[in-house]
Amino acid sequence: MDWFREEIERWSHRIMFGSDHPAGAGTLQDVYDILDVWNFSPETRARLEGDTALELLRSLGYPL
Repeated sequence: MDWFREEIERWSHRIMFGSDHPAGAGTLQDVYDILDVWNFSPETRARLEGDTALELLRSLGYPL
């Protein structure tokens, strides 16, 4: 699955991580621990955890 991790790294500026927590996914920490399994770079991890979403909102004119 290296190709999967590499593609997430490559396109992380266009991907937002989300969940339907608490709908059977365990604790919120369990949901975020999934990201640890993939060993993403710190930059990709930050993008997935919110930076990409913030960029999108700013591009739409939301004051953040």
